[in-house]
Amino acid sequence: MSADNLRQQARAFCAVLDPDGVEPSADELHEARKLVFRHQEDGTLKITGTLSPEQAAQVTPVFDAYMSKRTSPTFMHADEQADNQEAPEERSKPQERTDVFTTIIGGTGKQKTAPKLHGRGPTVLVTVDARNLNEETGGSVVTRDTGAATDEIRAANAMRRRHENSHHRRARGSA
Repeated sequence: MSADNLRQQARAFCAVLDPDGVEPSADELHEARKLVFRHQEDGTLKITGTLSPEQAAQVTPVFDAYMSKRTSPTFMHADEQADNQEAPEERSKPQERTDVFTTIIGGTGKQKTAPKLHGRGPTVLVTVDARNLNEETGGSVVTRDTGAATDEIRAANAMRRRHENSHHRRARGSA
């Protein structure tokens, strides 16, 4: 058998025995990590990325804890939602992951040790006309140029009711 025939036969054996090829090394996996932010025309931010196995091992349990029914934080119990005539929010798993991601980033940005941009931590200022807030009309679309996100008056009104209810519960508890 010639060397060329032997090489060809060895490649055929390798292809059958390991069809996926050689596993990437730890260094190759580490070098392949990336996180890409793409601002969309509608003001949303598309995030795509790849984590190394070590990074995934750090991130996965945090998301699992936030998304677990036993350990996830609750913002409003069902009876509180009923008091405010609000139905429980139905979210898909990807929507939940998005909320967890923004919660983690928001909390990290508020820490004293977090880096500051122009001497300040991350800030979003929402201004709502009282008439629109009370009537749940209007809307607010703020482009990425201002550094804020798109939101609706209903969301601001729901936040106001939650805030009022939390003050009311605290007042009842201290009385």
